[in-house]
Amino acid sequence: MDDDMIKIQLTIGNNPFPLTIRRSDEETVRKAARQVDNLTNVYKEHYPELPEVRILQMVAYHLSLDGLKEKGILIRDFGAKR
Repeated sequence: MDDDMIKIQLTIGNNPFPLTIRRSDEETVRKAARQVDNLTNVYKEHYPELPEVRILQMVAYHLSLDGLKEKGILIRDFGAKR
């Protein structure tokens, strides 16, 4: 393994994810995992009746929308009907 690469284990939603990443990316990768966990907990609190898969779909949508907004990409850019 390259000296710049490290093996880490993330836990997201009580599930372990072994990853090999660049050492310089470790902080960002761990922050991303914490963000997923934090959002999952927020949605679980607001929608306790929903199954976990639905909660995770909402988290994925939330993070995707944030990413698109940050890049300045709007839904209309994809030809969505109004």
